[in-house]
Amino acid sequence: MSNLSLQLFGQPQIIHNQINITRDLPIKARAILIYLAVTSQPQTRLWLASLLWPDVEESRALKNLRDILPLLRQQFPEHLQITRQTLAFDRERPYSLDVEQFQHQLQLATLTDEQRYETLNLYRGNFGGLLCTAGGTVCRMADAVAGAAA
Repeated sequence: MSNLSLQLFGQPQIIHNQINITRDLPIKARAILIYLAVTSQPQTRLWLASLLWPDVEESRALKNLRDILPLLRQQFPEHLQITRQTLAFDRERPYSLDVEQFQHQLQLATLTDEQRYETLNLYRGNFGGLLCTAGGTVCRMADAVAGAAA
């Protein structure tokens, strides 16, 4: 069984089976994985395609998405549920997501000093900032993630 860690504060890091594969993935494949993990809801192919390729025709955007899916299936067969209509992150599989851990810790009524320290160590900078530097179209995804997480 594979283990996946998404560290999204600061420079995004994707750690799969204790190996940092961030730079091995195309930026849009990273964006899809991150978006699905953070939103924690199935997303339609059309929605994802329109977020990633807003300036191209719908049919071309969907083809671009289809071209990325084999890589995502190969890299994350246990963590992604991909159907003909939707994509989703499988939260039943082992994973860690620093944004989720941060939100969970903040919701605890009483934190020990050690827990506060651990929570603050999760925060290494603004979430999604680097998604925007990869290109204007991916910036839309960061905005959509921020809206979904709010």
